[in-house]
Amino acid sequence: RVQVVTHPRTVDTTSVVLYRLQSVVEVPIGADITLLGPYTDPDNRASRVGGIDMVTPVASTDYLANSQADGLGVDLTASLSWVFAIGGNGIRATITNNAGQVAYITKLQARGKGLYDFETTVSEAENATLAAEFGEANTLLDMPYQSDPGVGADAAQYLLQIYEPQEVTPWSLGTVGDSELGVTTQLSYFNRSSVASVRVMPKTAALQTQIVARDVGDRVRIKETVTGIDDSYYIQSVSLQCAAPGIVSVTWGLAPADTTGYFELGLSTLGVDTRLAFAS
Repeated sequence: RVQVVTHPRTVDTTSVVLYRLQSVVEVPIGADITLLGPYTDPDNRASRVGGIDMVTPVASTDYLANSQADGLGVDLTASLSWVFAIGGNGIRATITNNAGQVAYITKLQARGKGLYDFETTVSEAENATLAAEFGEANTLLDMPYQSDPGVGADAAQYLLQIYEPQEVTPWSLGTVGDSELGVTTQLSYFNRSSVASVRVMPKTAALQTQIVARDVGDRVRIKETVTGIDDSYYIQSVSLQCAAPGIVSVTWGLAPADTTGYFELGLSTLGVDTRLAFAS
């Protein structure tokens, strides 16, 4: 069983205050300070949110500086330099005090439409036949940047086909000589996704080249004669180890590649020798 978690977002229809300075900040004469303001839910400031369609901060409306911490002194907003960098999850304000006296920031806020990720959707795909025969094996994948549950459902089906044991031609015991294991038949099921990682040592010039050249996303073929593994994988992670000067190895985290043949115009029959593929 494969479960894929997607994150449908709720978006505000109008701009709201996603960040608000909660205390007065003192800026010494001639000093530069940088303040980072993460966006939060206006109704629950403990919950982080994202923001889109952010409004460029406006003097007096979104930021103020004063000669007194209580805001009852002289307005120094125009005497300070304000530079804002507005991102999707927070605002960065760089402020320079050119007023010739100590200034106090009494107001600083960021407005925009909140992007809320409070509820998730889980799409599931399973092979009930294999679960009944071998027992349940669950895999969970979280897609934090995907908001469409339909994409999650397609991904679940795709991953199920990639990771589930593959059915092949069964052994026939009907008549002596009908089948020869390893020649005309194989075992009923095999799991080609058992290789989670592989460590490569630079014992040859070719392997040294692979250590340097391969990166995340590359497709590699792993072949090992003792276990009979001979499949294609995608590199998911790269970890370099140095045991001693000049002795370096690499460990690749792997995910099985889809080796199924896809539709060829004029040559393939959908549902017979090819199948639909998942594409994001």
